[in-house]
Amino acid sequence: MKLKRWSILFGTATLIAVPLMLNTPVLASLQQAREAIVEAINSPKVKLFLSVNKKTEKIDVKGNKQIVWQSLEDGAEVLPGDSLRYSRFYFKKPSSKQLSK
Repeated sequence: MKLKRWSILFGTATLIAVPLMLNTPVLASLQQAREAIVEAINSPKVKLFLSVNKKTEKIDVKGNKQIVWQSLEDGAEVLPGDSLRYSRFYFKKPSSKQLSK
């Protein structure tokens, strides 16, 4: 008996809810939300850039050791035992709202 009541209640609720959900403003707001999610996924808010420096030791005129960090470009050769220093730079992209102002 209880199962029959629940199924009748569920069926009635479904018959009421479906036409309300098919209302045009609801679909339009769902479409806008979908577009906003797709835009957020496709255009990240932050870009990350890495730079690499290789540690080299040079001897100056007086015979003192000096540590110099040499900037490396793409495809530079490094060997096992080389000391590398990574630096990261974050650039925050302006939002479309900020661009429209």
